[in-house]
Amino acid sequence: TDSKHKNPVQCLRSVVKGEGFRSLYNGILPPLAIATAINAILFFSYEFSLRFLTKQKASSNESPNNVSPSLTQIYLAGSFAGFVQTAVGVPAEVIKCKQQAGGYSGLGDCVRKLYRAEGWAGFYRGAAVTAWRDTPS
Repeated sequence: TDSKHKNPVQCLRSVVKGEGFRSLYNGILPPLAIATAINAILFFSYEFSLRFLTKQKASSNESPNNVSPSLTQIYLAGSFAGFVQTAVGVPAEVIKCKQQAGGYSGLGDCVRKLYRAEGWAGFYRGAAVTAWRDTPS
């Protein structure tokens, strides 16, 4: 191989020496900032869709809370939640990847440059593949 690093430790030392310790954490702020919101949205959308689906199954004299969901309903609720998670999470992932690649002075600079270069669509680059991965879960 033509790798300039012999092992991970040498790579780590080289990055820290050349770019500074803080460079190890480039792009970490967007996913950390949005992680709580993404998980809250994931659980809310799962619970909302599961209640909606079980409400359809409940008979007129029975509370939807007393109906056990079927495996199909659980799968559909999870798929819906995964899709919603993708819609919210992809922009943070795109920003993180762009920052890690370098060329930005910070989060705001990255967001501005991405929007100017690609518009809103730039924040959703790779969303289709992510949806294919996350929706069935």
